[in-house]
Amino acid sequence: MKVALITDTHFGARNDNQVIQNHINQFFDDLFFPYLYQNNIKEIVHLGDLMDKRKSVSYLTLNSVRKNFISRITHDSIKTHIIVGNHDA
Repeated sequence: MKVALITDTHFGARNDNQVIQNHINQFFDDLFFPYLYQNNIKEIVHLGDLMDKRKSVSYLTLNSVRKNFISRITHDSIKTHIIVGNHDA
């Protein structure tokens, strides 16, 4: 069984800065998900700090998380475990 480990994605970093978010999205589009598909990896463990702010999230950031991460793992039936990090709780 192959498992991908990822950590500290910090969606919404730097006050929801779109330049930073575009880099995060590009990482998922160009590297992370293609690597999962090429290597037939069907399980992810996120080791914490999925989000950047623990008290609030903007609609723009929430939509980005849904579109670029959550929708992809649900669509492709990738089993995912997310550990709560200090920025998440």
